[in-house]
Parts: sequence; C-alpha cells; structure tokens
Amino acid sequence: HIHNSNINMSYRGILKEHAGTLNAALHVVDWLAIALASWVAFVLYLGLAWMPESYMMVVMVALLLAATLFPRFSMYQAWRGASVIDEMRTISLAWGAVLLGLMFLAFFTKTGATFPRGWLGVWAVTGWVSLITSRVMLRLLLRWARSRGFNQRSVIIVGEAELGGEVIKRIQGAPWMGLNVVGFFSGEEEAHATAHTDAPLCGGLADVASDVTENGVDQVWVAMSLRDEEKLHQLLHALRYSTVDIRFVPDLFGLRLLNHSVMDVAGLPVINLSVSPMTGGSRWVKAVEDWVLALIILILVSPLLLLIACAVK
Repeated sequence: HIHNSNINMSYRGILKEHAGTLNAALHVVDWLAIALASWVAFVLYLGLAWMPESYMMVVMVALLLAATLFPRFSMYQAWRGASVIDEMRTISLAWGAVLLGLMFLAFFTKTGATFPRGWLGVWAVTGWVSLITSRVMLRLLLRWARSRGFNQRSVIIVGEAELGGEVIKRIQGAPWMGLNVVGFFSGEEEAHATAHTDAPLCGGLADVASDVTENGVDQVWVAMSLRDEEKLHQLLHALRYSTVDIRFVPDLFGLRLLNHSVMDVAGLPVINLSVSPMTGGSRWVKAVEDWVLALIILILVSPLLLLIACAVK
C-alpha cells in the first residue's frame, strides 16, 4: 500500500508523536515571552534591573490571565498552513484581552496608581512583539523541518476528481506545510478520476473509513460540491467514530457555507467539519491546567467571597 512508502515513520514522525508535549512547551514559551517582556519594559522605563515584589505580583496575574484566556482565543490550535496574518490577529486579540483584564483588576482593586502607566504601556508593546517574534521563529523552524520531511501529517483526498486534483496540486506545491497526500478516493468512475490527478486512486467513498482506521491517516480532506449532500452525509456517518480531522474544501457553491470555522490553507478555503482538539498528552496537560487555574482563581477570589457571605448574613 502507498502509505508505507511515503514516510519513514521511524524518525520523521518524532515531532508528531510528541505533539502534546510540544503544545505544552508552546504554553510555557508564551508565558516566558510575557514575563521577559515585563522585565525589559521595567529596565527600559525605570532603568532598574531588579523588579520589586509588587511588580512581580502584577506579572503573575498577567500570566494567570494569559493561561486562562489564550486557549479561549484558539492560540494553540493547529496553525499548519494557515496565514501568518491570521495568527498575528489572534495573538493581538488574546494579548489585548489580557491587558484589558489587568486594567479591570487595577480599577477594581484601586491599585492602578501604584504602578507607572509608562511601564504598562511599554510592557504592552514589548509583550506583543515578544509573542509575535516567538511564533514567527517557531513557524520558520517548523517550515524548515517539514520541508525536509519531518513533522508530517498524512492526508487523503475524497471527492470530485477535478477539485480533488487541484487540492492535491496545491498541497504538493507547498511542502513547508508538512502535509503528505497518501491517496485519493472518488465516487466517480476510475478513468475520469485518474485523468485529473497524479495521486493514486485508492478506492471509492465506501473505502475511506477502513483506510483511515488501518493506515493511521491524520486528516481527511473532502473536495466535493455541496450539491453532493447525500455523499457528504454518508462519508461523515462512516467516519463518526474516528478521531481523524475532517476538512471540507468547497467549490464556488460551497463558499456559501459559513457556519463552520473557515481557514486558508495554501490558498484554499478550508472548512473544519470535525477537528479533534486534543491528542496524546494534551488531554492530561489540559486537565492539570484546568485544576491548577481553578485552584488559583478560587484562592484569589476567596476574600471577596467571604465578604459577600458576611454581607448576605
């Protein structure tokens, strides 16, 4: 089968196997970028090298807000092939939410006058620059690794021959995305399907689910018109127990479907129909993160809860 000849999984799948660990490391990198930016802003604005405890407490609150808000802004979604502008926009919104949270807490606790506004302003800029820089450097590193065959994701294309052939050409023309097309499945006649694409025809729509299960496919890209609604429903039903990521590449008629998350991958409008949010160690990391954040938040708000309880009493 073609899957066994495309990727040497013994060493090129190392990054894939540790995706959960890498995702957790990305959280830590973001937190370090914010903390480092706060210190740089302190040095630039106040000319001192050591931050007092009161300033460190502000940084800790910012890190707590970042740990809580960044995942809500999809900061740690799969950015493979997505536009750098989209990622920068997400980072800007997430960092802006953290700054607004700090401003709200400063107003609520009446501590805003304790800290220089200039320091907070410089921190806002250095923090944004640090987050953007770290993500751009990560993109360049991953592009370099993927262009050399590392951190690959196996993809099968399902659907119409002409649209599927165009999708395959786009993916194969962008090796930096780390997407490896390992097969094409079509509901059309074999002669017509193979005439529009260089990828081997592996079977029909009925063969997709078994191929995904047997060969460990990472993503299924559906390239068909929404006029084939019945075929699309059949495919989704067949994959209902699979954790594979399913993406829909619409034709011009399909662009009217706007109630799913849409992203641009290699110049193609891609709609995520079903994306597994967590794999491997990410489940445990997320669980621990939720419990720790809940405990910290409970400790921070406990004095307020006590006051409210006394007032009610």
